[in-house]
Amino acid sequence: MEANLTFGFDDRQAESTAVMDSGCTARPWCNPSDHADVVGVDFGKGEMHLYWCSSGRKKKVGAASALHALLGIAPGTLLTGEWAHLAVPRTKRSLAQPFEADELLRLYASLRSRGVTLKLFPHAHSGTRAMAWAAHAVPELYGAKKTDPNDAMAIALYVKHCNGVSLADPPKSFARCGRRDYGRAVVQQANIVLNAERNGRYLGKTFRHVVDLGIAIQKKIHDGRRLGKIACCSIAALIATEVDGSPYMYVRHGKAPGASFWLRHVARMTPWHHRAGICRSNLMRHAWRPFFRAYALRRKVSVGGKNKYVPFGQHDAAQRAMRTEAMRAFRHAVRDAYRAGVEIATKRGFQLLDPMTSTEEASHGR
Repeated sequence: MEANLTFGFDDRQAESTAVMDSGCTARPWCNPSDHADVVGVDFGKGEMHLYWCSSGRKKKVGAASALHALLGIAPGTLLTGEWAHLAVPRTKRSLAQPFEADELLRLYASLRSRGVTLKLFPHAHSGTRAMAWAAHAVPELYGAKKTDPNDAMAIALYVKHCNGVSLADPPKSFARCGRRDYGRAVVQQANIVLNAERNGRYLGKTFRHVVDLGIAIQKKIHDGRRLGKIACCSIAALIATEVDGSPYMYVRHGKAPGASFWLRHVARMTPWHHRAGICRSNLMRHAWRPFFRAYALRRKVSVGGKNKYVPFGQHDAAQRAMRTEAMRAFRHAVRDAYRAGVEIATKRGFQLLDPMTSTEEASHGR
């Protein structure tokens, strides 16, 4: 059920907005203050919903009129909507995507020519970050449910007043990406290893070489204890595998991928992590929050108790700043773990395996 919302800004929201605007929201991906307005868009049930931050105006149009409405947005506007709707082409098997590939590419070009900047919001954060923040910080959305019109409003206001989630540019094409294909191939192999080992509590009963590599990584790096054994074994599964019980290290073009490539395309340490696999789940769902809490406590900032964290959408300024700092440290720890794992696997003489050219599959040989 949709919340009973009132249109426009009331006095309480205007006051709240003034407070929210006091901080700088310039980020590497965009600065909302450089634009005349921020407009949020969302789709659902054959309709498109728009929200203008400057005036509080809301608009609903049918799917058939969506393109015309988007191309009518004023120049100088920052337009933002979910990647799942505005960067994924509709196919015969999809329902949530309003546009086909050629329509999307024409839309991108037309918006650019009209002076409208399109930035794409990660679908996974529209509820946990944008809507959670808006339901707590924007009076008009206090206690509101996650619906399509509310999402359009929440995303626009979150980008304008917080801008705490990295936004993506529209894709230049929808052709297959070799880098993502490589990452997907490694993730699929790693899932075999991690599925087997998590059932055995990561004791190395099935894939001994991978677990031993994870333990060696944990001992070698500075933040190994804070990452934890499961996280280090998960990272190891994205570095190496076993074929008939023999250890192999993943390579691309004959050598281990660079750390930046690996973080982005294999570990998927970005907001754009569709089907990222068990390793990312172990890192972000199980290792990140305890790491964040411990990191914040060492700096005298509370983010909740041992089993009860303050939701990200309700963080105050100090907690948001600490989350950004802790995430940077967490990414550095994961990167260091990868580099250490490659070094250890090389010294141990692991054979090389390119998942894009090999037909071998992870197997324990028992």
